[in-house]
Amino acid sequence: MPDFSGNSFAEASFALDAALRSDPEIPLGPGSTGIIGVLEAPDPSVPEFILHAANIGDSRLLVLHADGSFTRMSSDQKPNDPKETKRVKRAGGSVLRTAMGVWRIDGRLALSRSFGDFRMKSRGDLLPSQQKVVALPHVRTLRVRAGDVLVYACDGVFEAQGMTWRFVANFVAMQLKSSGGDLEAAVSRLVSAAYLMGSGDNISAMLLRLLPQPFEKPSVQKAEVDVLGVRTEVPAMLPSEATVQRSGAWVNELGLYATLY
Repeated sequence: MPDFSGNSFAEASFALDAALRSDPEIPLGPGSTGIIGVLEAPDPSVPEFILHAANIGDSRLLVLHADGSFTRMSSDQKPNDPKETKRVKRAGGSVLRTAMGVWRIDGRLALSRSFGDFRMKSRGDLLPSQQKVVALPHVRTLRVRAGDVLVYACDGVFEAQGMTWRFVANFVAMQLKSSGGDLEAAVSRLVSAAYLMGSGDNISAMLLRLLPQPFEKPSVQKAEVDVLGVRTEVPAMLPSEATVQRSGAWVNELGLYATLY
């Protein structure tokens, strides 16, 4: 049986971080958050799943339930959290609040856990789990049902004033209802809302709807939608087993885009 324990996710995350560090093409400075969701189907005849979620940093995952309620599946990892501050200081780092009100490690990094950021993981006398910044995930498990929608989003979606967990959950629910369940329309409007409400960070989001059974004829579509709503089909690869509808969105220097898988 697969091991979905917290220790298993921790081992996998540290192994990935070590692999990134050993790659000569990856610089030491940059880093990334990460959020992982694994669906387990104990009984294929029952439209229920066990969702195992692991996050590193401040990307977020919530489950939007059919009754309109939602469940948080991630926890932001910030330097000013007492447990994080304690580890940072033990590793020789400092946690200071900037003039803009942002807590940073050594005046630089606003996260206490990440992939990469290897200059913050340079103590040779410390274990990977004892460095100023670590790749140790927060893990949570939840039983979910067919019809639930998973909302993945980076911190840029939540950065704009008013874009709280509840606002994002309610907004996605409203957009799905008004669009007849169209994932593409909902995720595009979510990213547009974050952008128009003042988020100055990179903005990306992905919606996944859980289905009761695999598609009879698996297919995949991918499209780009610009800020004016113009949709362009683009080539997409067919997954080996398509059991969910997947969509994503992002913003770059050329404008606002959304994509549907």
